[in-house]
Amino acid sequence: MKKTMSLLLTCLSVAGVYAQTKPDWENPEVFAINKENTRATSLPYATENQALQNEYKTSPYFKSLNGNWQFCWVAKVADVPANFFEESNYSPITTGPWKKAIPTRSMASQTGL
Repeated sequence: MKKTMSLLLTCLSVAGVYAQTKPDWENPEVFAINKENTRATSLPYATENQALQNEYKTSPYFKSLNGNWQFCWVAKVADVPANFFEESNYSPITTGPWKKAIPTRSMASQTGL
């Protein structure tokens, strides 16, 4: 009887240990694996007065990405225009290979490119 009781207690204790082991995605105590620490968004200003006004659009280091973007779709890399990365290729008037300007909140495939 003693042997049976000790065997039963051993099985229950081992089963209890295995029952408490859960995968991380099922364990409510695990919530921060591979999570980056939070940080404040900051933008530098040229002068202390601009920083005190706290209007990020007045900073010379701020550039809005809103507006029309110019695209030039090519079928293969060999067809990419020379010096496509230079700012002189981009202008408010779409000329040359940059024939299509689309708004930033859209998809190129839906605008006819």
